[in-house]
Amino acid sequence: MVRWKKIAAILAPVLLLSACGSTQSASSANDSSAGPNAVISVNGTEPQVSLVPMNTGEVGGDRILSAILAGLVAYDPSGKPVNEVAESITPNSDATQFTVKIKDGWKFTDGTPVTSESFTKAWSYAANVTNAQLNSSYFSIVKGYDELQKEGTPSDAQLSGLVVKDDHTFQINLNAPDSALPSQLGSVSFLPVPEAFYKDPRAYGEKPIGNGAYKLVSWKHGQGAKVIRNDDYKGNFPAKNGGIDFRFYTTLDSAYADVQAGNLNLLDQIPATSYSSYQKNKNVKVFTAAGSQTQGISIPERLKHFSGEEGILRRQAISLSIDR
Repeated sequence: MVRWKKIAAILAPVLLLSACGSTQSASSANDSSAGPNAVISVNGTEPQVSLVPMNTGEVGGDRILSAILAGLVAYDPSGKPVNEVAESITPNSDATQFTVKIKDGWKFTDGTPVTSESFTKAWSYAANVTNAQLNSSYFSIVKGYDELQKEGTPSDAQLSGLVVKDDHTFQINLNAPDSALPSQLGSVSFLPVPEAFYKDPRAYGEKPIGNGAYKLVSWKHGQGAKVIRNDDYKGNFPAKNGGIDFRFYTTLDSAYADVQAGNLNLLDQIPATSYSSYQKNKNVKVFTAAGSQTQGISIPERLKHFSGEEGILRRQAISLSIDR
């Protein structure tokens, strides 16, 4: 897999609310949702797994988690990373160690404070092979990752490369220099979780506790999820409405039909079947703007010349040939 950073998924909730950022977006022409307390209905998809940031890697779950959890870094509508929970993220001379200072006053919606361990314990949980988290590989850059891949590792074993100095300061020690690390820390994989998560991860995944601009009030599997504004949010991007009603669709065509009928406020993509007609459709308002996007190339190892050492070298060659 040749992968780019997952910025588009992180931006999605913000971009949906501003009706820009994706190539084409459409909203209902007779949309009556307005005002600071309006709840806006948007298209979504059923999360593939429970709502745990260390285990979520698809857009349906990413959008909800990005709305209810705030990380060290966030992305503005243009895709630029800005410090969110982090006060500062300072590298050493060769970018193998970063000292993170987090802002005081941040709390999860259960009233518990956001501390250094809200991040370091979550990242260690993700990296630990015993916990079988889908986003484990994101932490392979941190020292101690290989040790946590051994069979029989205790589920609460921590990454040795994460060193907590105090409640508001910790260090990230890497296996190799990576000057781009701060821009990666806004990914869903790096979001914090409260202590309540470790008491019952399964229960948390059904109703996660966040520290973001919104808080989850319901998730009806196969139907949708609703979040409301979190008035205690301390970050750069406060909600400008009362909430978001994520409605799960299995096809873009059905979502587009609801936009046209006035049953859905906002759709962030135009279905291919409507490319030739959507701009002339008087039942929708269309917004087009540049925005961040994620692209990738997947090359299965079963293909000839793409397994073993040869496959590794070929993937590296492809990656180096792409002008980012």
